[in-house]
Amino acid sequence: MSIVGFGILVGCAVLTLAFGGATFAVLSLTARDEENFLRDRFGERYLALAARVAAIIPDPRLFSTPQHVTCDVGHLRTSLRAALAFLGLLPLAELRDHLHEETLFPSTPMV
Repeated sequence: MSIVGFGILVGCAVLTLAFGGATFAVLSLTARDEENFLRDRFGERYLALAARVAAIIPDPRLFSTPQHVTCDVGHLRTSLRAALAFLGLLPLAELRDHLHEETLFPSTPMV
């Protein structure tokens, strides 16, 4: 939903709603096609999973966590690297804001 974030960033409610609606429509169509494929491929096993998992918008009532879990340290490392890469971009956003405030970074208002 980062495209919705872009609409919010530029401060245009119409753009935000348009991007959000378009994104939801594309995700809905993709999910429908995926569900058809998975139903054809896996049959009853997929139907059992689909009964427990929401398609696009999560249903908190379906969430459950086992008492004990096992994790793969490799996956944790990968997630940590991705998070650090994202956090590393935050100073760039701050720099852009600073340059914009000092009028060193041009911007044009959207109508």
